[in-house]
Amino acid sequence: MKKIVSVLCCVLALTCLWAGGTKESKTVEVPTTRVFTDSLGRQVEIPSTITGIAPSGNLAQLVLYGISSDLFVSVAYPWPDTALSFLTPPDVPVTGQFYGKGVLNLEALAVANPDIIIDIGEKKAGIESDLDKVQNQLGIPVIFIEASLGQMDSCYQMIGDLLGREKEALELADYCKNIYTTITEKMKIISAENRKAKVLYALGKESTNVLAKTSYHAEIIDLLCDNVAVIEVPSGSGNGNPSNLEQFYVWNPDYIIFEPAGAYGTVATDTRWTHLSAITKGSYVEAPAKPYNWLGNPPSINRFMGLIWLAELFYPEDFNFNLYSEAEKNYRLFYGVNLSKQQFDTLMENGYFK
Repeated sequence: MKKIVSVLCCVLALTCLWAGGTKESKTVEVPTTRVFTDSLGRQVEIPSTITGIAPSGNLAQLVLYGISSDLFVSVAYPWPDTALSFLTPPDVPVTGQFYGKGVLNLEALAVANPDIIIDIGEKKAGIESDLDKVQNQLGIPVIFIEASLGQMDSCYQMIGDLLGREKEALELADYCKNIYTTITEKMKIISAENRKAKVLYALGKESTNVLAKTSYHAEIIDLLCDNVAVIEVPSGSGNGNPSNLEQFYVWNPDYIIFEPAGAYGTVATDTRWTHLSAITKGSYVEAPAKPYNWLGNPPSINRFMGLIWLAELFYPEDFNFNLYSEAEKNYRLFYGVNLSKQQFDTLMENGYFK
C-alpha cells in the first residue's frame, strides 16, 4: 500500500511540474518579413517565405528558371519557339520587362501579385531610382542582383539566400565558378601571340551588326578572342552596333561567328562576302542557339556553354573539353533537360569550322 501511495505521489508531482511548465511557456512568433540587402546596397523588406516571384527581364528569367521556375507567377518575355523543345515553362502571364524589348505592364504585374520582383544583370545608370519607382508604384519589393560571367557564382548564392534555396543555389554557383575559373586561368597562360586573332561576331538577319569590343554583350568574345569590332561607342544592346560589309573588309577578320538566322547559309556563294579571307578559308561558324544562343541575347547562363564551345573551338590543345559531356551537364543543371546525343549533334550542325 505504501508503495502504491508513493507512486501516486510521484505521478502527481510530475503532473504539477508539467502543468506549471506549460503555464510558463511562451509562443515564439516567427517574423513575417526580413530585410534583404541587394547588389545596389538597397535594404529591402521582403517576406520571410517567398512563394511567388516575377523576373524583371529575359536575362533574369533564364537565370531563375533552373532554380525557381516553380515560383514564377509571371514572366517578362515570351518563351521563344527555340526554347520550347527543351524547356517546360510554367503557364503564367507575360508582364513585360524593365529594359529592352517588351513594355512593362504594371497593371498585369500587380494582378500577378508576386511576393518579390527580381532584376538580374548589369548595373546601369539610374537603375536604383528605376527600381525604387516600380517598388513604390506597386507596393511589391524589387531586388537587384548584379551578374556578369565572373559574378554568376555570387549571383546564385544571393538567389539561394533570397529564396531559401541555398543547397540548390550552391550547386549552380560551384558550376559557374569552376567553368569561369578554369577558362580564365588557362587564358592567362596562353600567350598573346598564340591567341586566335581577329574574330568578328556578326548579328542580325543580314549579319551586318556586330558586338563591339568592351561591350557588356561581347564579354565572351573579348575573353577568348581578339575582337576586331573596335567602335568608339559600343552599344549596350544585345543587337550590337550597326555596321556594313565595307567595314568588315577593313577589319578583315580571320574568323567570323554568325548569329543564328543570319547570313551563315548564303555567304559561301554570295559575292559580297566571298572575298573575305574568313569566308574563303571556311573559317566561320554559326552559334548554337537552343534553347538560347550560346553567345548571349540574353547574356545569361546560356553563355557558359558559349565559353566552353569557343575555348574548345579555338584552343582544343589547351582545353580538351568533351563538348557533349559538358553540354549534357549544363542542360541538366540549368534547364532540367536530359540532352541526347542526337539533340547535341543537331545543335552543333554549324558549330565547327568548315
